[in-house]
Amino acid sequence: MTPNITTKLVSFLEATKNINRAVMRKNTLRQWIYSAKLSVVERICLCQPNRYFQREVIFMKPLPQFRKFSFLISSFILAFSSSGQAQPSISSVEGNFLNGGTVEIVGNAFSNVDARPFFYDLVDNQPAIKSLSDGSTVPEENGLWSANTNQWGNPVTVSKDPRDLRSRNQETVYYGSVKSYLGWPTPLKNTTNSSLYVSWWYKPNQTIDKGGSNKFIRIWDDPSGEATRISWTQMHLTYGHKDSSEVNWSTAQPRANQWNRFEISVDSDSKTITSWLNGKIIHNVNNFNKQPSNLGLNVALIGFDPSINSNYSNLNFAMTDIFVSPTSARVEISDSSSWNPESQREVQKVLSWSDRKVEFELNLFTFNDASELYTYVIDKNGNVNSKGFPLRGCQTCPTSPTGVLIK
Repeated sequence: MTPNITTKLVSFLEATKNINRAVMRKNTLRQWIYSAKLSVVERICLCQPNRYFQREVIFMKPLPQFRKFSFLISSFILAFSSSGQAQPSISSVEGNFLNGGTVEIVGNAFSNVDARPFFYDLVDNQPAIKSLSDGSTVPEENGLWSANTNQWGNPVTVSKDPRDLRSRNQETVYYGSVKSYLGWPTPLKNTTNSSLYVSWWYKPNQTIDKGGSNKFIRIWDDPSGEATRISWTQMHLTYGHKDSSEVNWSTAQPRANQWNRFEISVDSDSKTITSWLNGKIIHNVNNFNKQPSNLGLNVALIGFDPSINSNYSNLNFAMTDIFVSPTSARVEISDSSSWNPESQREVQKVLSWSDRKVEFELNLFTFNDASELYTYVIDKNGNVNSKGFPLRGCQTCPTSPTGVLIK
């Protein structure tokens, strides 16, 4: 029995408490436990979400007169439990498959959430950046990012050097050296989100192996640092608050002189933090608690923040395509026909989202065209259609006619 099933079961019984007599609810629950052959440990797990059931459930005995209904009860509750765990399914993809075109995905089990991102920073799409010359400092006023490094670091600048660019349609990327980072994006000012998903591309000129604790991203809610604090470094992920932090040890080593994709998902409702580097899971936390705060989770820092600057006196990096969303639900395109987290993937900008239909703005990024690409919908829990749906819009497209003579 999984935690999702227990949560659904308790939710179901809670929802029926006003329309069923207490004795019938207790008997129904008793028969489910009996038919499922739950151990005492499993019964304790079942009671975790709601202590109302604790005494009745843990030491509950079966009622023989209800045994004949046990299979029906079990089947119904299991069906109810699994209904929210369906994998996203795509039935059609239509639209304009050129860069910047609008594409519509129809299917089901996409999640009932608003998956429009807070922003998608492609650098070139920022008005405050567009007019800057090569080497100019990214402004902290009237721009997307309200913070650019501190007095002990080097401000993030823009680079238009073709050697630093990630895709052929790109003109500008962010550029940092030694200690450089951006933070506190203006679209998240005064938000109250309890979850956050961030994806970004990062290209360092050397490996991060000179010692120290060196941050790639910091996620806080309160700028004072008095509440939630999450930091992802090359050696670990720390989470908690200023006076007490948990540590999850695992190495994140981006490839030198290559583009690397970082991703992190924080969800206080499910108590989870997951991070990926180039599609591989680096951290998987399931005991995260957001600290009491009226402010939502935010990007306090993104870039590179070494604990000892002199260890990385020759380091520089390029950074671009920073996607920040209130949910992990998103659309990605890939050149792999089946879901492979380590394949080349590009996250797309969602324009509208419902459980059965999604619209997004197509950006091919590093791909040449849409003809050999596949569409994936990831729901809020990380479930994804395992088989990619062709971006060109059909599972089996007819081939172009050959040898036709027109007279």
